[in-house]
Amino acid sequence: MTTLDFIVEMTKAVAWPLAVVSVAIVFKRSLPNLIERVTSLKYGDFEAAFTSQAASVADNISATPSPSPSFVDSNGEKLLSLAQESPRAAILEAWLQIERKLNILADDKHVDASIRRNSTILINTLRETGAISSETERALNGLRQLRNLAVHAPGYELSAQKAIEFVTFSSALLWTMSAPPPAIG
Repeated sequence: MTTLDFIVEMTKAVAWPLAVVSVAIVFKRSLPNLIERVTSLKYGDFEAAFTSQAASVADNISATPSPSPSFVDSNGEKLLSLAQESPRAAILEAWLQIERKLNILADDKHVDASIRRNSTILINTLRETGAISSETERALNGLRQLRNLAVHAPGYELSAQKAIEFVTFSSALLWTMSAPPPAIG
């Protein structure tokens, strides 16, 4: 390999990384805003799609009526107060209450214990058995996604207001799941 060949090969190897670094330097102030707008990424056989979790959850729970303060019981009041101090803790506790209610409904429908380990399957099974409506299923799945964000996305900014909304919606869902099913006929 001659010196000229070596220079050409090194230039080829360094060209893309230098181009990326140069673009990052030039656009360093606007790059974070651009990254937030990325919805998909494709390179060769690799492809990844990103969606806004908030938009997805909003779609899932849009069929649920807006909860009013009357849905929040004394336990919900404690969770609302906890949301001010520790939003994640409030969300986790609210979700645990939902899981307890789902297990009570599963007991009533004699759902197998192995199904109860996966909340997605349990929620689907309860809808199939008529214990919950399809609207309630969508709302529960939306809240489950928010709960997962709160637990598994450490960089996810969680405000007290978001936790209060979660607690309010979870209280509404608990109230909905406690109400007797509508008569068909």
